[in-house]
Amino acid sequence: MGRKAKPHIWRDWYVTDAIERNHRLCLVSEGLEKAQTELDKWLQQGKQKKDEGRAEGLVQTDTPYTFAELAAELLRLVKNTKKPKTFQDYEGSLQRPVEWFGHLDARKLTRSHATEMIDKLKGLGLKNSSVNHSIRAVKKVFNYGVEASIIAKNPWKGLELLPERGRERVVTDEEFEKLLKACDGCIAWRGKVNREENQQLMRDILHILRFTAMRPGELRLLRWDHLHFAEDEEFGFIIIPAEEVKTGTTARDPEDRIIPVLPEGRAILQARQEKYGHLEQVFSNLHGEKWDDKVFSKRFTMLRKRAKLDAPDRNGERLVWYSLRHTRLTEAGIKECWSQRTLQRYAGHAPGSRITAKYQHPDKEDLIRAATEGARKRATRT
Repeated sequence: MGRKAKPHIWRDWYVTDAIERNHRLCLVSEGLEKAQTELDKWLQQGKQKKDEGRAEGLVQTDTPYTFAELAAELLRLVKNTKKPKTFQDYEGSLQRPVEWFGHLDARKLTRSHATEMIDKLKGLGLKNSSVNHSIRAVKKVFNYGVEASIIAKNPWKGLELLPERGRERVVTDEEFEKLLKACDGCIAWRGKVNREENQQLMRDILHILRFTAMRPGELRLLRWDHLHFAEDEEFGFIIIPAEEVKTGTTARDPEDRIIPVLPEGRAILQARQEKYGHLEQVFSNLHGEKWDDKVFSKRFTMLRKRAKLDAPDRNGERLVWYSLRHTRLTEAGIKECWSQRTLQRYAGHAPGSRITAKYQHPDKEDLIRAATEGARKRATRT
């Protein structure tokens, strides 16, 4: 028998973790009785969604829930409340676990099934990072089951992820120049885009990603109304509303994504606005439309090969669009010595996130420079 959902206090609100985490019921000042009434309404809505899911063939029985049925309910919730990319990630990560364990009663899955899943995924040649995606997704299914009072506990709670290397490859100045030079190989496309326009598009994308630390996905979706340039200032800002950014559905207190744009970047964006301001996106594809994620990635793969930079480094990591963001964040974190909180905001990470630390990995030269600077400061004080 699952736990009975109850309101609890979070900051100034009564909230519940039933169905989704920290769903707000009412202000604490409105009282517990009002919170309980709102909770009953919320649970009724959840039941209605389950009934709709059963009608659509997502869930066929009430009890016992199979793992496949529980996963289907979670996916339905994610599809209705998260971004399409998040839904696709969960759907892909759960595909094999559902194939292997979907027929089992969700209450009877144990840690041994986790070991079995990891062994099977590793046997397919998947890297630890891919295996971890499936572990996180399955744990999310169990958490949903607990919060919805379907199962009593998460049998995989506390299960540790496999060790994985974070993204570490940065783009050197020499490599960046080679990528820019490789843009000369871009050609005209079906009479819609001439050679010079195609070349300039790739150069502009390279520069903006390298010197703003934008995520490739943010750049693909960047609109003109995201640009904020004051006439009396030489720099400007890209401001993406909180509900549109990656952390908009995960952070407790979502923040607008604020990206400073230095004069060089401002000149690039304003030049594009003069020529392409009639289009919706700042960086539209060759059709004048929004980039497809896979096509966008392929464009960099072609550029990388043309620049003769296709070989992986000693850690097996190849350059990708994201490497440009990582390069800028590493530069800000180590060479420019940005504070942890400022770098976190610049990167667009949620407050308190530990992800920012991966952009602060000093090498020997950085350590020597820091030690030398420390010695100089000590000598000055004495």
